[in-house]
Amino acid sequence: MTKFEEEVKRPDNTGIDPFSKRDVDFSKIAEKFTSGAQTLKSWRNYADYKEYQLEQKDEQIQSLAKMVDKLNGQIVDLKGELEEVRDLQGEANNQAAKEYIDRCEAESKLESIKSQLQQQALPVVPEFVVEWIECVKGKKNNALALLNDDNMPDNVNEWLFFQRNDDNINLILRAWLDGYTVEKPQLFYLKHELTGQFLAKDNHIKDEDRYFFWTGANPLTHSVGTAWKLTFTQSEIDRIQCGLEQIEVTE
Repeated sequence: MTKFEEEVKRPDNTGIDPFSKRDVDFSKIAEKFTSGAQTLKSWRNYADYKEYQLEQKDEQIQSLAKMVDKLNGQIVDLKGELEEVRDLQGEANNQAAKEYIDRCEAESKLESIKSQLQQQALPVVPEFVVEWIECVKGKKNNALALLNDDNMPDNVNEWLFFQRNDDNINLILRAWLDGYTVEKPQLFYLKHELTGQFLAKDNHIKDEDRYFFWTGANPLTHSVGTAWKLTFTQSEIDRIQCGLEQIEVTE
């Protein structure tokens, strides 16, 4: 063994530093190196762990990105399906609305036809007969009272019984049971042949008939209001017995 080896490898782990030529404790140096190596190893392990964590996070991010892309694709598909559903729903609503309108129009036409048929089928009776029917119904009498009530007006009695057949009796009984349509009597203007003036009745007076000759606007071409009566039924003309020219009132 050389002198150098003896100096370096002493029993107490001391020796001379070959670089500084000083006595050193190699055990302490070894401890420092060991401690440093462990620290370095710890930092390396920590760095490896952090790198591992970053790799895991990258993988998670990539996985989440794929999931987001997939969800975005599903959302686009759902939007397309939703638009199709809305279009179908709109078409269905339009179709339903059209069918509803068509059904309402058909029902309205049907009701109109029924009403027309009923109007055509209902018996037509004079207004004074209608008043008599409603009077008897108001007393809550039965249909027999239409024919034998002591309070029957003379014009109704004449209409019912001074005929050559029983048509009007059948007519009033049908009107009682099924309803009726009021007959529109033919109206006439009464014109004086010499003066050209029209006979008028003052509607302001209710208790008596007061007549005069109309000097206002021509009632054949102008409206004269409701304060004066210038049109008369045939029965009213027969009662007046004025002998004036009769001019039919046209619609």
